[in-house]
Amino acid sequence: NKINCIVFPQGPISECKILFNFSIDYCKISNDIHFIWRLHPDTNLSKLKKYYNNFKNLPKNITISNKSLNKDLINSDYALYRGSAAVIMAVNFNVQPIYLDYGIDINIDPLYEINEWKIKINNSKDLLNKIKTYKNKKNFQLNFERKKMINYCKNYYSKIKINEIINLIKK
Repeated sequence: NKINCIVFPQGPISECKILFNFSIDYCKISNDIHFIWRLHPDTNLSKLKKYYNNFKNLPKNITISNKSLNKDLINSDYALYRGSAAVIMAVNFNVQPIYLDYGIDINIDPLYEINEWKIKINNSKDLLNKIKTYKNKKNFQLNFERKKMINYCKNYYSKIKINEIINLIKK
């Protein structure tokens, strides 16, 4: 029963480095999580390999996705992120968010207003313990937290008001 965790970095190579190095470090201490790396559209693998040697030989439990985002989300249990808004879509697919907070920079979490059902971690050793803690929670509590998070994410973006856009264009 492998745990699948999709990894959502933001566009800058430095953000890829943080999240991807985190998953590589985790793979050194445990192989119970399969990480699915999603590259931001502004980034490509050859850029990463050019700047960071440890991305050339990845552990067996890391794959770089070439599937659609929907397919990756359907197969994921968790979403590791920092500032990527893709986590909102992940929550809507019932994928539990894991925010990596190093505590050394400002909080860039798009879900900063809500803490229910979100796992916050500081390092790779912290990850499995937090997942186990959530799995041991009572089902009704988890369902309540999950529903609150999903409702938050469904209302994250406002509906497009076509008339207002047309009025702006006319001005």
